[in-house]
Amino acid sequence: MNETAHTQTPWEIGSDPYTILTENRGIIAKTTHYWVDPESAKANAEFIVKACNSFDQFTQLAQMIAGRMYDDSVGMTAVTAAEELLDRLGILRRGTNSSE
Repeated sequence: MNETAHTQTPWEIGSDPYTILTENRGIIAKTTHYWVDPESAKANAEFIVKACNSFDQFTQLAQMIAGRMYDDSVGMTAVTAAEELLDRLGILRRGTNSSE
């Protein structure tokens, strides 16, 4: 797989809620139109950070689903990986889905 040429994650939101920073506090991006719709600009920055910080997990999960990867050392399955990713993103909280 090709290595992605982007600034290493994790990224974070700065003290200005529209600014996306590196771990070392370098500015990566700033959402626009914060003077028109500050709530959307803040939500956009948060979404960008969540998505970018989860990119490696999404890639790993896609590979597992495609049947190209299985990590015997930790016994991870695609279902476990998906649950962990959704939990990290705040989409699914363990113990709250109807199948448990």
